[in-house]
Amino acid sequence: MEKKDLFRKKNMEKASTQQVLDDNIHVTCISAWFIVAAGAFLLIALIIWGFIYKINETVPTAVQCQDNVLSIYIRDTDVVSVRSGSFITIDDKDYKLDDFGDRVYMEENVPDEIRHILPDSDCYRMVTIPCELDDGYYKIPLNVGTIRPLELLIGGD
Repeated sequence: MEKKDLFRKKNMEKASTQQVLDDNIHVTCISAWFIVAAGAFLLIALIIWGFIYKINETVPTAVQCQDNVLSIYIRDTDVVSVRSGSFITIDDKDYKLDDFGDRVYMEENVPDEIRHILPDSDCYRMVTIPCELDDGYYKIPLNVGTIRPLELLIGGD
């Protein structure tokens, strides 16, 4: 019985030549690699942004300025968000707030303009600080802290 070759002679000759061995094997096209590289770049940029960038946490406030006294009203339910070092920025000037205290102003004891600016509340807290602003009513966010976007995802404090 004659010994059979396991491989065809033509294929063996083709595989043994150096030119065939040096050719690239094309598993995917190059445009797919550009898409993968762009996705990796965006993911890395997003992670870096999440560590470096900070988002201000704010609480809405209504502000009444009268006779160089700033009266800052906040909903009673929002007081728990206020931390030491919270500040309000008006005309590029920061006003630091210490504490809103325990005194609660009922809806009927608060000016109508304040209730219009901060609706949906029955109770308000107020703090007064000196200022050099024109008299009037304003709706200004109270900065209560900062958080990094990545902390929002992982639930950090």
